[in-house]
Amino acid sequence: VSTALKKMDVGILINNAGVFEPVSFVKSTDEQWDKTLEVNLLGPVRLTRALLPHFKKRQGGVVVNVASTAGLRPIAGMSPYTTSKGALISLTQSLALELAADQIRVHCVCPGVVETPIHITDKMDEMTKKSLRENWSKMHPLGRGGRPEDVAYGIYSLCAPGSEWLTGVVLPVDGGISLT
Repeated sequence: VSTALKKMDVGILINNAGVFEPVSFVKSTDEQWDKTLEVNLLGPVRLTRALLPHFKKRQGGVVVNVASTAGLRPIAGMSPYTTSKGALISLTQSLALELAADQIRVHCVCPGVVETPIHITDKMDEMTKKSLRENWSKMHPLGRGGRPEDVAYGIYSLCAPGSEWLTGVVLPVDGGISLT
């Protein structure tokens, strides 16, 4: 990381990796917990930690963690996932406080169900995909599932010029699903 940073001025880190394996607490294994926490929580921890010296040197930066509405309001049958995303939200708010003196702002966006490969795969037939989209439309008060660009706009709004006085924001980008 440090060699690449010497050649460019990176001011924004977006932690957007994640794994989703719906499994209840009772049926979950240590391996499922380890994998989920490793990717969904420790990945952002390590990347943020790696960029902190750079952000401090440049006297500021923005970190945006991508969690989930499932981290705001846990859902039964998804204990490892909801726990990892809830912890990411808490980490976001802790870091916003800890890093503010260095002008490093930390935010979190919490998407609802978004049409990405985590939810719809190439292996699914068109009927299954159509059925999923119809279910998402019913789940979200705005009448549709999310698109990647919906989440991108939420992230952009937290990093855009004029947002310099924002830190610690936890922004649902979810078509209203967190309200139901």
